[in-house]
Amino acid sequence: MTTDASDKWPFTWSDHDPARYPFDRGSVLEAVRSVALPVPAASPHPSGSCWQADPQESREWSRAVSRGLAERYGRWAAGWSWGIGSGDYGGESSMLWGTDMYSITTPGETIARVANCLIRWRNWLEDVAWHFDQLLPMPGPEAAPAVAFAAWEAAGVRLAHAAGSSTDIDNWGGWVWRVYFWFAEAAEAAGCAGEGPHDVTQPAAFVKHFWFGSATLDIAEAAQWYARRMTGHQDARDWPDIWPHDWPSRRQR
Repeated sequence: MTTDASDKWPFTWSDHDPARYPFDRGSVLEAVRSVALPVPAASPHPSGSCWQADPQESREWSRAVSRGLAERYGRWAAGWSWGIGSGDYGGESSMLWGTDMYSITTPGETIARVANCLIRWRNWLEDVAWHFDQLLPMPGPEAAPAVAFAAWEAAGVRLAHAAGSSTDIDNWGGWVWRVYFWFAEAAEAAGCAGEGPHDVTQPAAFVKHFWFGSATLDIAEAAQWYARRMTGHQDARDWPDIWPHDWPSRRQR
């Protein structure tokens, strides 16, 4: 198994599914201590708002921790510093761990922060897995197209809320796409992936379109996008155009 945390893709649901990887929260702090190299020296920033360590040393230390945790727990654990809305998946880093050089403080506090980040990351993955369990199985290829579309659209709404429950609003798009991709993989494994093109493996177009916020309109549009790609069915509902004609389209931003 490749555990180099610098390998950003592909990180699939099978890499993250909590059911595949036992996890004892009570031993996390000791596990982090056992895999971490000596914490780089850091000192309070002149502004007084944070601490600061050497950029290269802190980056190498963080990557070494990721490799060690991935070896111990599975590849999913390399996401401890991604948090919800991490840059690797289309956003900013965890509130608990930001840029490496500014997240390192004293050795004891830094090790404890890594452990807390790993637990927080695992908690979120378990929440996502719970939603997957509630939604599966999805309608199979034998289902009527409209029925399948409605089911995938409903799943898209629920998963968008689940993905965005702990993320900054500006980072919402990347995390919704990631959960959509994972759920498509889980549905395929369960034999109910639908008949669509399943073109959810590349984030660029989705993230660009749905980068802004998690308003009701964004969630509805994202869910319909997902349903179309998972079923190949074009929704026949004729929604009225209520966007003021003298307002700029958000698609033009």
